[in-house]
Amino acid sequence: MCGLQTSAKQHTRRAARVSRDAFPSGAFPGREQDTAGITWPVPWFLMLVAVLMGTAIPLQTAANSRLGLAAGHPAWAALVSVTLTLLLLAAFVLLVRPGHVAALARAGLPWWTWVGGAFGLVYLLGLAALAPRLGTATLLSLTVLGQLLAAGVLEHFGWLGLPHHPLTPGRVLGLALVVAGVVLVRRF
Repeated sequence: MCGLQTSAKQHTRRAARVSRDAFPSGAFPGREQDTAGITWPVPWFLMLVAVLMGTAIPLQTAANSRLGLAAGHPAWAALVSVTLTLLLLAAFVLLVRPGHVAALARAGLPWWTWVGGAFGLVYLLGLAALAPRLGTATLLSLTVLGQLLAAGVLEHFGWLGLPHHPLTPGRVLGLALVVAGVVLVRRF
């Protein structure tokens, strides 16, 4: 399978290492400890953070759409967005110094772990190009549908090192409801 599958145990160990570095002890007021002894922020707090992260996407879409229209092509909007992201991320890494970059060279990662930026490029160009034509709400509801469909398949088969979560009837119903939501957002 060309290294697309890794065990859930390996994934859990990697996620635990990352989470310990990202969320040091005492970083959040309420914390829970799982059966492996890993301390995590309480789920409600993480869900709130995820919702707040989601609010950045329509803001980014609106900004990139306007940049793309002004420049005459969405590629300029993507370039500005990625450049600013790179500068801000570089400043963050220099100030916080998370982890060790040398560990990447020793990690023996599969080839596909290095192409995530290419998917980001497709996403950024697509947002900037399609938002003026479809509208931000319709576009983002469609991208959420695409994300959930892809995630469902990847998790169902445990591809790309993701833990196995089968597509149960409840999950399929959830996807169907998202499709209904896309139709409603587009129609009304």
